Amino acid sequence: MFLTESVSYTFREICLKIEEHYEIIFLEIRLDKNYTHFLIQSIPMNSEKGIFRLHPEVKSKLWREKFWTSVLC
Repeated sequence: MFLTESVSYTFREICLKIEEHYEIIFLEIRLDKNYTHFLIQSIPMNSEKGIFRLHPEVKSKLWREKFWTSVLC
């Protein structure tokens, strides 16, 4: 198995370095033998208004169907 304690430690250290360069925080990192799970916190870069301005067809389709809720915004 390739997932040793050393590999796991190195993987987590790389994630911490990524945090330093980008506006994200790894809240949770889980490594398994076949996959990796991340829970990441990030600052939104675009608001729904920016998306709607660039693609008005999205607003007419998704806003009507309550795509954006108070939970997401």
